Amino acid sequence: PDAYFQFLTRFTRNGQAVVRSISHRVQWTEDVGEMLATLDEDVITVLIGKKAALIANEFLTEKKRCSMEESRLEACAHLDSTLRDISKHYRIYARRVKNQSGNDQYFPSSLSNLARRLYLYQKGPLLGDLQAHMDQSYLARILLLRIASEESLRLIAPDAFLALAPDNPGGVDDPSPPTSHPPATPPSSSSSSSPPSSAAPPTRTTTSTETGRSDDITITTTTTTPPYPPYALGQ
Repeated sequence: PDAYFQFLTRFTRNGQAVVRSISHRVQWTEDVGEMLATLDEDVITVLIGKKAALIANEFLTEKKRCSMEESRLEACAHLDSTLRDISKHYRIYARRVKNQSGNDQYFPSSLSNLARRLYLYQKGPLLGDLQAHMDQSYLARILLLRIASEESLRLIAPDAFLALAPDNPGGVDDPSPPTSHPPATPPSSSSSSSPPSSAAPPTRTTTSTETGRSDDITITTTTTTPPYPPYALGQ
């Protein structure tokens, strides 16, 4: 069985009123284990990270008058409480499942790196003390709220941080020796000399982590021109 969600947005573009309807099909199941196996760690990391960035920037709102540092600490506390809630509910579920102990694993296997990513997020430039001025962190969090999921994940847990993590295989703190590679075989003298072939540069494929399959999303855009009244954002 499937569940369907539909979202409607209205905005103006070049003086024209645009109405966009987005229909999303999501498969659902009654088996909790099957649901946990299909979790996308990248999507969950980005959603939790953007929520924390929004909390950290709430010091500018009229409803919440506090300092920038207090908002940052509240965002870090939100990350900690979110991780505790996920671990608590998973351990309760794991104790009910046979042949699986809730004391051996704190998170499902599909979220095995979630805690490390959010820890690096707290210590990184967006919520940590790596920036020279807190205004830079504030601007970086605004950027995080506006960019796509793939770029957001790189801001939350940069590749350099992940490589330096102690529990990362092949990192600088990994005591295991590097993998030895056989020496390159020199070309034989009998072979004719030919110019080296230029390898094609690597291509990066950007995919939306908000969709499960390409056929699960239906986007309908309707553009109208005056005399229809244009719709402004927030109306």
